[in-house]
Amino acid sequence: MRDITNRYLKIIDKWCSDNGVKLSSIKTKVIIFSTLRKKYTMNPILLKGQPLEILKEVKYLGVTYDCHLCWNVHIKNKCKRATRLLHMCRNYVAKTWGLSPARLGWLYKQVIVPTLSYSCFVWIHRIEETANLRDMLSRVQKIASLQITGGFNKSPNITL
Repeated sequence: MRDITNRYLKIIDKWCSDNGVKLSSIKTKVIIFSTLRKKYTMNPILLKGQPLEILKEVKYLGVTYDCHLCWNVHIKNKCKRATRLLHMCRNYVAKTWGLSPARLGWLYKQVIVPTLSYSCFVWIHRIEETANLRDMLSRVQKIASLQITGGFNKSPNITL
């Protein structure tokens, strides 16, 4: 695998230099997707004679990929971001003043849901398999439901 990758990187590098495109070996990272849990060592993958860094997880176009494609890190990051956004919205909401429930619902649908569901077609199968990931998303939804309805913290999610 390493030899094939090195061979194709040489071909890509030659094409880039012929066409005036520069590749940066510092910015280029390697991630090996595998279901194997054991650690293994391999000779480095080279670009322009410099070894490329092999990472366990990498972020590309807003999606965090890990070497086992289990999506825990990506979903956790998206839930943290959505929770932060909800807490920022809380600054503009109170029991007796602030945004109306209809406006809060609109804000949830237009800001929070797209934040959470970005690239969900790739990781949605993990939600069905893993209760922990479902719970993370449920917590975000509960915070939003509490803000929209003005309910009590002990209220069940289903009633909110």
